Amino acid sequence: MKEICRFLGMSMYFCQDLDSGPHFHVMYNQHNAVIDAERFGVFSGALPPRIASLAIEWTILNQELIKLNWETHKMGGAMMMIPPLVE
Repeated sequence: MKEICRFLGMSMYFCQDLDSGPHFHVMYNQHNAVIDAERFGVFSGALPPRIASLAIEWTILNQELIKLNWETHKMGGAMMMIPPLVE
């Protein structure tokens, strides 16, 4: 797992599952979900509604950086941390 951001108790990271399009995993307490970075939605797992909303907002604001990191991740390169939605 390669972490790309952390805020408000959420951790966003990429795993080795590169078969589908750009997506990332979100861990929050005991909850796990996978967010589609192109369709801006949860496509696997579940998060509390407020946390899901914040994760989607972060995705929309950082879509280009997420896609750039995704491509870098696919090629095995070093990814950058993406700024959090809130400090």
